[in-house]
Amino acid sequence: MAEDYAFDPDAGNRWGVEADTVTEVPYKDESDLLKVNDDQLTISSFESTNGETYTYLVINENKPHTVTANDAHVAWEYISQFSRNADKTISVNGVAALPFSDVRVDAWYVDAVKYVYENSMMAGTGNTTFEPETNLTRAMTAQILYNLEGKPEVAEAATFTDMNTAPDWSEDAIAWAQNTGVVSGIGGGLFDPNANVTRQEFAQMLYNYAKYKGYDLTAAGDLSQFPDSGSVADWAEIAMSWANGNELINGHDDGTIDATGTTIRAQAASILMNFDLNLVK
Repeated sequence: MAEDYAFDPDAGNRWGVEADTVTEVPYKDESDLLKVNDDQLTISSFESTNGETYTYLVINENKPHTVTANDAHVAWEYISQFSRNADKTISVNGVAALPFSDVRVDAWYVDAVKYVYENSMMAGTGNTTFEPETNLTRAMTAQILYNLEGKPEVAEAATFTDMNTAPDWSEDAIAWAQNTGVVSGIGGGLFDPNANVTRQEFAQMLYNYAKYKGYDLTAAGDLSQFPDSGSVADWAEIAMSWANGNELINGHDDGTIDATGTTIRAQAASILMNFDLNLVK
């Protein structure tokens, strides 16, 4: 059960619990205090002197939001009502908030990020960051699909000769992806884990995973509708047509399919959400 909290400005630098019980919250370091961005829901956390980590949420409602250190307490000039859950996450109006300070509540991808995070498909790049505008790498893509599969135990290590360059966290994912045929590398025994994944590579990996799982592969989009359809590699045509037919990968605002373009993490979250809702479930 979430416990309702409200800030009582008359109580000074304290939290009001259900607007009548006052609880003091010590802070550990002024640099850990909440940083507020205008016109943005901001989630941040700091470690208190008692070793607990507190997470807070602020909604800008055209009122001043300032956070200062005063008498070993956190002073808040204005904080909206919220619920603090048992796991120290925050809910507003009954809707759980993401722990990522770089995901705006009005961003086009917020629902997708929330979906992939809550379903353990994608994690943040840090405790409070998702980096939605950061390009997705080939290692990240393998990890995402490995997460989608539930992270099964891996018996054999990957045989790509450049695995020494792969991030430690991705080794099991790449091994699983290679062993299942979800990935096959870029040729010459290489996987190139830190390279940005292209849109057609992402489509191919998703198609391979769908084939591995026995999902429907019959959908086919008409790639000729895109003025740059000739940029789609021969090896990726079936996968790109399938991804477009399932509305996983669509054209940009300028009408191009941009097969060799990169995929940012926000786009990947949206694609994965649609993949899970429309093909898996």
